[in-house]
Parts: sequence; C-alpha cells; structure tokens
Amino acid sequence: MLSSFNISLEVHSVETRFLVYIANTMTTNYYLLHDSTEADEMKQTLQTLLEKGELTNIKLALPILQGGGLPTAFYHYVIGIYLLYEDEEVEVMCGHLLDTFLLEVGVQIRKLKQPLKALNEEKVYHMLADLATIPSLDLLWVAHQMIEVWGLGGKYCLKHALGSEEETIGKMIYRGKLSFQNFALEALPESIGKYGEEITILDICGNAFERLPDTIEQLHRLSGLDYENTPLNEKELIRLEEVFPDIMCDNYYKEASVYVKEEAWEKAAATFAKVTQLKGAFAEAWYHWGRALQQLQQHTRATEVWKKALRVYDERIEEHPNSANSYYGKALVYIAQRQVEAATEMLQQAITINKQYKRQIRYASEFAPFLSHKAFQQLALEEL
Repeated sequence: MLSSFNISLEVHSVETRFLVYIANTMTTNYYLLHDSTEADEMKQTLQTLLEKGELTNIKLALPILQGGGLPTAFYHYVIGIYLLYEDEEVEVMCGHLLDTFLLEVGVQIRKLKQPLKALNEEKVYHMLADLATIPSLDLLWVAHQMIEVWGLGGKYCLKHALGSEEETIGKMIYRGKLSFQNFALEALPESIGKYGEEITILDICGNAFERLPDTIEQLHRLSGLDYENTPLNEKELIRLEEVFPDIMCDNYYKEASVYVKEEAWEKAAATFAKVTQLKGAFAEAWYHWGRALQQLQQHTRATEVWKKALRVYDERIEEHPNSANSYYGKALVYIAQRQVEAATEMLQQAITINKQYKRQIRYASEFAPFLSHKAFQQLALEEL
C-alpha cells in the first residue's frame, strides 16, 4: 500500500548527504519557524520526504523537525505519522514533537492511538471525527494516509465529502478489491466506473441504497459482488443478472445453500431454480433443486429436474471423459432417487479415475443409509 520515494539512507546524492548531515548535527535552533530562503528550501524538501509516507524517509525527516522546529503546515504529518505507524523510534520522535509544539493537542492524539489489530472502519470514522476538531490540521492528508496504510477511513471521507470522491475511491482499491462494507451509504458513488479496469471484487454489504449507478456496468473485470444486507430492489437484481450473469449465478447458489442449511426448502427451491435459469449447465444446481423439491414432497417435479441434472452431467462427461466429479455428481442424483445400483456404477467410474472418491462412500451423508445394500458391499469393503 505504501508508496516509496527515491531517497534512501545509502547516501548516493549531495541532497541526501546534506539531509543526513543536518539531521545528525543540527542544534535546537528552530530555524524552520522563521522566514528565510534556507528554511523555505528545507521545508520543501521535508514535505517531499514526508508526503509519500515511506518509513525510511520519515525517520530521516523527523530529527530535522526536532532541531529546526515544527511549522504549523507540518502538524498533520506528525499527527498522522504518530497514529499510523507501529514503530518505536518513530513514536518516540513524534511524541517529542507533540509534547514540544502541540502539548494540549498531543494529549488528545495520544488517547486516539491504537494498535492496528484493534481498529476497524467504525473506530477510524470516530478517530477522524475527533481529529476534525483540531484547528489547522490537514485532515484530508491524514485520512488518505489511513486509507493507504490501514485500508480504513474511506467511510468518513465519503460521508463527509472530504476531498475528491474519485481520489478517495482510487485509494480504497487494494489488490482489485473495493469495499464499502457497513458504510451505510445512501447511494453508491458513480465514480466507481472510473476504475472499471481495476476493480475485480466489490463489497457493498451493509448500505442503505436500493439502486446502483449506471456506472456499475463499466466494471468490466468484476468477478465478485457481495451485497448482503443492502436492500437492492428487484429491478436492480434483474439488471445485475443481465450484466453479470456468472457472478449472480454464484451468489444465488451460495444463497440457496444457506437456505438448505436452514431447511427453508421453498426459498431453496426457488433460488436454485433461478440459478439454472442463469446457467443451464450448472448440474449441481439442478441436483440440489431436485433435493429441495423432494423435501417439499413435489416428487414428480423433482424427478424431472434430476433428469435434467443427469443430461448436463452426461454433456460434461462427453466433453471431459476423465471428469471424476461428473461421475460422482451422477451418483448423487441416482442415490437421491434410491437407484443404488446405478449410483454404485457411477461411483466406481469416479474411483477408477480418482481414488480419493472412495472416501465419499464412507463419509458422505447421502450414501450412509445405503451402506448395507449389497450393491455397495464391494466398494464399502475396499474403503474399510
């Protein structure tokens, strides 16, 4: 997340040698607090060192500020760096600057500091709200550094229109993921479309909007979308099905699987049906839809659905003859209909391709009621 700057402690340039010399020999004359060409040049150099947030450069700049004084324009750097970094040397130097130049504020800042593992988006939101009460503080820089270093702080920036929405979102993207989880936003920012080639995972859980901006369709590389506890209306869900059919298919399948665990069979059946509408070649969805219908005592319909599941598995096998998983899937369909001999035959095919499937005979709950059946004896004995 951290950006790096091209000045290092391996003294390779005249400027760097000068900075190291100043850092090591400067007396506490606070010359940075006075107007002079030398002070202006040094402040510009220090700003460059601190702006990028690279730890090596920070450790080079802080001793210079201790000797040269802390100008008002640098308050946010010291406060932000003190809060952000879990580094003992940096904490001591920043603490000294806070005690020397920002004593009253320093007490407040020390109370705010927490280890990263204890932080979450809500805590950082309140931390930034407290920092907003400090006069002359560049809160935007601090907030954006929190996003870059911690991956937290986006909620405050968006809710309070702190800085450019587009810039904030750009900083929030980390390894392709953009999360607005529990931001309680009334609307999803339209500027997400600007990052259509970067965003691969979008988390909008825990927000208050029912609609999505049209720019959602510009997320061409999106492979995952989580919207739990966000009340998207039916029209939006249909649009998402049209724009991102594979993603919505996976989402509905996961949703239906939850309904199965809850034994909410009507919801499970309806949701598995929706999966098969989006992706007819999803054999597992056909199988589980049939099981849900069976639980609802809709046996005729379940049989029809399972016939479709078998056809889809056969198509897979025709395309990939060594697909052990497809033979195993057929075994599940047969055993659900109590066709033990057909199930055994499919299991044998799966085991021939991949011996790991022998374990399923013993551990899969679907087969447990049939282990004593003579058609299972040989396979079961081999496993035992």
